[in-house]
Amino acid sequence: MFGSLILGGHTPTGEFVYVGTVGTGFSTPQRRMLQARLDGITSEASPFASPPRFGSTPAYWVEPALVATVYYREFTTTLRHPSWAGLRGSDPGRCGLAGLNIRPDVERRLRR
Repeated sequence: MFGSLILGGHTPTGEFVYVGTVGTGFSTPQRRMLQARLDGITSEASPFASPPRFGSTPAYWVEPALVATVYYREFTTTLRHPSWAGLRGSDPGRCGLAGLNIRPDVERRLRR
């Protein structure tokens, strides 16, 4: 079962970028259900324009087909203190960064 999820969103230009990870807020039944959904959308390659690196910890990639609600304290270069709140029925292709309240200087870096 997964330990944490790697999260991303679409920039205004449509690029899919890394925004952080979330590893808390899941109940055991939620983890099991989510793991089953993730197993059905696995991918060999990262969906990100610039794949994040996690040192020696392996990443298991999936297609960006699910949309989550995640509570967080702030967004610097990644989500700070994220906590899982659940899946949404939104269209993944329309899941953008607009709702993250990103500082303009950070948004410029994400667009590069």
